[in-house]
Order: sequence, then structure tokens, then C-alpha cells
Amino acid sequence: MHSKHLLQLISSIVLYCVVISSCDTSQVNIAEGKLCKTLSSIESDSWSVDRLTDGEKGGTGWSSKAYPMYADRSLYPEYIVIDLGDSYAIDRVSLYPSGEGEMAGKGFPEDFTIQVSLEGEPWKVVVDESDYPEPTNAEAQTFRMKKTKARFVRIEATRYRAADLGEHYFQLSEIEVSGRETRNVPIKSTVSQDGKAAAAVRNLRCELEEDPVGVDVVHPRLSWNITSPER
Repeated sequence: MHSKHLLQLISSIVLYCVVISSCDTSQVNIAEGKLCKTLSSIESDSWSVDRLTDGEKGGTGWSSKAYPMYADRSLYPEYIVIDLGDSYAIDRVSLYPSGEGEMAGKGFPEDFTIQVSLEGEPWKVVVDESDYPEPTNAEAQTFRMKKTKARFVRIEATRYRAADLGEHYFQLSEIEVSGRETRNVPIKSTVSQDGKAAAAVRNLRCELEEDPVGVDVVHPRLSWNITSPER
């Protein structure tokens, strides 16, 4: 292989490494306006599943149906699933309690998990909370995590609070998901002066992963395959 072609390939590989860390768009609330699905929902003038991602915080929002007897719902957990519509590098989820004044935070669950998935299953637990303290206002309860690539976000509650006259609910005003959409820059084959493909870089990997969201090592291992019709 000609040294000129080799230098072009090395330049392409360096570009690939830079793209992994710098091609993300600005971090925004990627959940706003996205479709939500729940196990149960009270649909009225004050409550609706659509209000979970409408951008409005405080007051009412979404509420599960009431469970009057027991706070423990581990056998039949209530859940909220948000379809982000595309895969993102997620690193933060904010849950806004519903209610105002003395009722603020009453419907916020005690035990819950936040899970993510690329295809709707399997689910990966990224936040696991037990005996979570009752919020005293409608400010965001924010949960940070290591950047994880996902399209679906699921909040699953297994223990509720008595929100109204001994009845147990899971209630939120709004959900925000912070993340960045990642894009890869395609690497073209090196072409010789006679117009024939001389070589191509394939199977680019960083720390043995293809298109990683991020790595936690200072000097990551890079690997690739070079294919060429030349000898």
C-alpha cells in the first residue's frame, strides 16, 4: 500500500475518534412533546397523560388511578414509558412533583426505578431509589447517570404515598430527559489516481465497542480493519 494512502487512512481514523467526542448537538430536553404510555391514567380537565411532556410544570399533570388499600405495588407496578423517537445519549432525568401548597409532592413515589432501552426491551435500570424522601414543593427531582444510549425511558413505581384521603397515587407534573443526539461521520474509501478503490477502513471500534456514547479511560484502545485489493 502506498504511503500516501496509508496517511489518508490514518487521518480518517483520527477524524473518527474526534467525531465520537465532538459531534453531539447541544443538550436539550428531548422529552418535550414526545409520546407517553402508562399502565393507568386519570383523564379529565385537570389530569392527562399528555401533560407529562407538555412543558408545563407545577399544579396538576398526570395521575395514575387510585389504589385505596396498600402503598406497595411491587407486584403490579405503575409505569410511564416515553418514546423519544430516536436514540440519544441520556445523562439526566428530572421528575417534577404534582400538586401545590400542602399537596405538593404527595403523589411522588417512595420506591421507583428509571430504566432505559434502545428498542423497548430489554430494559436497563440506571436509577434505583428506595424510601425516597417526600418532596416539599414542585421543584424538579433530578437524577443523573452515566451517559447511556437509549430511545425509550421508563419510570416504574413500586411504592406510592397516600396523596388524598388515604388513597395512593403515582402523580407527576412533568418529565424532562436531557441528552444529545449523536451522529457519525462516514469515512470514505481511499481512491487511487486511476479511480479504483485502493483501500477502506472498516469495523472502527473504541474500547472494543462500535460507536460508543463515551468512554471512561484516559487512553482508549482503538481498533480497525483495513481492506485493499492491492498486495
